[in-house]
Amino acid sequence: MKSIRILMVEDEPGVLASNQDYFTNLGYETIAAETIQKARFLLEECCPDLILLDITLPDGSGLSFCQEIRRKTKAPILFLTARTEDESQLAGLTMGACDYITKPYNLAILAAKVQLRLAEHRQTSLNILTMPPLVIDRVKNQVILNQEEIPLTPKEVKLLWCLAEREGQRVAGEELYQTIWGGAGEQGLNTIKVHISNLRKKLALDDQGFFEIRATKQKEYILIQTRFS
Repeated sequence: MKSIRILMVEDEPGVLASNQDYFTNLGYETIAAETIQKARFLLEECCPDLILLDITLPDGSGLSFCQEIRRKTKAPILFLTARTEDESQLAGLTMGACDYITKPYNLAILAAKVQLRLAEHRQTSLNILTMPPLVIDRVKNQVILNQEEIPLTPKEVKLLWCLAEREGQRVAGEELYQTIWGGAGEQGLNTIKVHISNLRKKLALDDQGFFEIRATKQKEYILIQTRFS
């Protein structure tokens, strides 16, 4: 089983060592950066599951870096900082962090908050699919494309989700119909085709292969090709 990876962005050696030792002993994989520049590299190379971020760093502000992180990943960000002023806390939470913890802190409490934020993130990930610039929220029946909400019916949202999570795969039309409409029938594939046509129009997709229906001698299937960028 893949271990959970935590990126720690902290320039105080003692604090960093203490945090790494504690979370490593709990079974987490930890990677550390003392500067924003190094953290930026590790963010791209290591894809952390959670980020612990200081605000005052040698080469810039963790507040600004938080915004940069949020544009690249939905992983939880927790600020660990000596700055206690309300303005700083408000700025941190506004810029995308899910928690703001002031130094000194209890490591056991920090670990409990990390576990909580990871659990929340896992639950969210089950219901939100992100394929930039597309975001599908199947709980809210909401689709965002290029930062604009696209009005779709619940069935269209469900179909779009099924297609997007099967990118590059072949899926039988009857399988999609069974998953979304909960039944079988001769009109199933035609229903899928109509809804895919509607999705094309509403999402203003080109005709170069976002969704493609092909036929074989055995049966028709849906070949999903997604190209949002």
